[in-house]
Amino acid sequence: MLHKNLCRRVINPCLTIIFLFASIAPMALAQRVQPASKQAAPKLVLLIVVDQFRYDYLDRFGNLFGPSGIRRLLRDGGSWTDANYDHVPTYTAPGHATMMTGAWPAETGIVANEWPDRETGKRVTSVSDTGAILFGGGPTEVASSPRRLMASTLGDELRLSTNGRSKVIGVSIKDRAAILPAGRHANAAYWFSSQSGSMVSSNYYFNQLPDWVQRFNATRPADKYFNAKWERILPESEYLKYAGDDSPSWETDSAGIKRTNTSFPHIVTSRSGKPDPAFYQALDSTPFANDLLLDGYTATGVFTSVDSQDAAGSFLVTTPEIRDHTHKSLADVASRIAPLPVASFGTGSGQVEIALLVDGNAASLPDRLARDANERGTADQALLGNPRVLTDPAIRPWLTGGRLDLRAATVVALLASRTDVHLTRVALDRAEAALARPARTLTLSMTDPAALAAVLRALPVTYAPAHVATLPGGARQLTWSVGLAPEGL
Repeated sequence: MLHKNLCRRVINPCLTIIFLFASIAPMALAQRVQPASKQAAPKLVLLIVVDQFRYDYLDRFGNLFGPSGIRRLLRDGGSWTDANYDHVPTYTAPGHATMMTGAWPAETGIVANEWPDRETGKRVTSVSDTGAILFGGGPTEVASSPRRLMASTLGDELRLSTNGRSKVIGVSIKDRAAILPAGRHANAAYWFSSQSGSMVSSNYYFNQLPDWVQRFNATRPADKYFNAKWERILPESEYLKYAGDDSPSWETDSAGIKRTNTSFPHIVTSRSGKPDPAFYQALDSTPFANDLLLDGYTATGVFTSVDSQDAAGSFLVTTPEIRDHTHKSLADVASRIAPLPVASFGTGSGQVEIALLVDGNAASLPDRLARDANERGTADQALLGNPRVLTDPAIRPWLTGGRLDLRAATVVALLASRTDVHLTRVALDRAEAALARPARTLTLSMTDPAALAAVLRALPVTYAPAHVATLPGGARQLTWSVGLAPEGL
């Protein structure tokens, strides 16, 4: 049972969890709100956990989401916008342990990613297990298991309630991300070894790797990415809108010296000239690590190893490796993961349920925040320079109460503060106004439409509307993309 306090407001607004839940099969709202007793249990629950994916990224990168991935979850599922983690710090291991147990780190026993062990005096990780045997790893690698997890997960309870007939599997690049959400009674957990370049597991789950995992490893799946070129897939202008300069001045080393390898493209390689642990570690920090996971889903039996005809149901946990510099690849990852189970489980109503969660969060670099604060000052200057803007009954409602996206409100404020133009009408798109969120489509009528062009030229690039149209009668309709918001909006 989840903690009643899990959704309490926390002091730090960055510690936010996203929870989206949707059925793979289309389902009318009336069907979804029926009592559970009238609905068949799903054959598969797919839990996708993303590291450091902030809630505002749903808007900031919304235009990049594919129709069958996150956009489908948003469209057909539910989004909890005020659910927060109350524990600190929100590292990977504590977050993955809490999300499926509903218990505090003090209760799960997973208080960090690693810590000094009192009994041995040695440093241990949240899942390291010197008493277990690692299958497929390097000669000096320590095995991993959920032995330090002291609380029961959702998967554990599913296994217990079905007398072990349900199957629970965890898959990730990181061992802790694959192991902890799956729980202590999982059938299997698989993760990537940066020493051997293979997908590995331990004898906590079985006496040897399944045949399909061994066949997958025999193809050396990671090695095909050696010397791969990590390139941007969109025009440079799009990245300027979404993320700014590719190589900003604050990208320096620990001594404050500007690094020379911060610009795209990046070559994933090693000094030895062949795949080795250094290469595998570098691969871990690129979107190719997600491709490796997807290769495993499509080429092995992760989905087919669970029985689609078994009424007991199955639970699969997967954690795409999306770091703070590769978040935008989530759009492609979710779009490619989500359809995979359909081949095994069909498209009938309620066959597959998908949940998307975040284990923790990440703040932006101070230099980035300072730059965006300067841009946000544009709106403040417009208001402070002409207090009439906040007292004019025709303008004030649009600049208070959060009715407008900040970028749209800035344009209204700048136009209202000018003495050579008079705003005669401000209107919203009816469909968007019904969504009860800051509007991004705005229709303006004014005495001198040319003043609008002057205002738009003076805006920072992140505040410029994506589209400006002239309507019958001379009114201007401005639309801002969900993906163009400055950091922190």
